[in-house]
Parts: sequence; structure tokens; C-alpha cells
Amino acid sequence: MATPLALRVALVAVVLGLGVCAGACSGSDSPPVDDAGAAVDSGGGMLDAGSRDAGPPDAGGPGDASGGGSDAGFDAAVPIDAGSDAGDVDAGPCPDINGRYDLALSGAGCGDLSMTPTQQRIDGNTSTCVYRPEFDGTSMGVGGSLTLMADGTFTGATIMLGSGSYTCDGSFNSTTSVLRLMCMAAAGGGGACNVTMTRTGPL
Repeated sequence: MATPLALRVALVAVVLGLGVCAGACSGSDSPPVDDAGAAVDSGGGMLDAGSRDAGPPDAGGPGDASGGGSDAGFDAAVPIDAGSDAGDVDAGPCPDINGRYDLALSGAGCGDLSMTPTQQRIDGNTSTCVYRPEFDGTSMGVGGSLTLMADGTFTGATIMLGSGSYTCDGSFNSTTSVLRLMCMAAAGGGGACNVTMTRTGPL
């Protein structure tokens, strides 16, 4: 029969064995710690939980303050097309028909209109496209007013052919510098008169 002393020795041995196994047999892979509580690796080096390197942040391209958006330097290098062509010239809203003119007539209704009026001319505004046929002297020429369209045509103009009032349509040919008038007397029974005005020079 075991003595009380033997039983105490055996019990102490069991307790010590359990203590050793608790450290070695717990299955935990947690690294040991030093006296200050900091974990150390197997080679004795200190493990810093805040030292994990996630890589340097992406600062983005040059001029990109957001760190990953568009590159402001790229936009500055791209030429801007303002939509204008240096070769395009705005010649105005309608043809310029200002100048001095010779006349040619046809039709039975031209009245006292002369083919050789003194200083027959057209003077007007190229911005508003309102032009005034004018003449000097006693020889009756073409007078009145007309408003020219962008394509060089006009309709329903009140034109004076000599001393008679006419309603005229017409067109200007920029290539030949010829203005053609096709007119009907405003008063009934006056008949038709066609006038060809050829520009001979500037005012």
C-alpha cells in the first residue's frame, strides 16, 4: 500500500506535467512575448503589428491632386479646336452690288426710261443689304430701293424706271457683275420692262 508521502510526490508530478503540457500542447501558434508584452519572432526579432507594408499610396499622375483621376497635364497638351478655319472669310450677308452701271432695256412698258442716264449707279449698305439705284441729270434712269438676299436675288421691290413706278424682281450675278430687273408697271396698263444693269466700275 502506497504511503502518504508517495501519493504527494505522484500528485505533484501530475500537476507539474499538466502545467508543462498546457504550454506545449495547447496548439496555439501565437508568438512568444517579451517582458514588455511585445511579440517576438522565432529569430528573436520584434514583430510590430503596425509595421505591415501595404505599399506606397498611388499619388496619381503629374498635376493630379486626387491621386488617381485624370492628368491635368494632358489637357494642357491637347490643342483646342475653336471651330474656326483661318481660310474662311465672311464676305457679308449678301453680294456687294455698289458701283457705276450701264443700262440695256427690253419690253414695251419701259416708259421714259433712258438707256444713257447720267451717272447711273447703285449705292447701299452691305450689312443691311438695302441698295438704292440712283442717277444724275435730266436723262431718266433707274431709282428706288431694293433689298438683296444672300443668294443675290430680290422680289417685290418698288423701283422707279424713269418717271414710272414699277414692282420688280431680279438677281445679281457676282461673276459677270450684272443686275437683271424684271418689272411690271405699278399702275395698270403700263406693261413690262426688263432692265439689264452691267457694273462698269466702283462708285
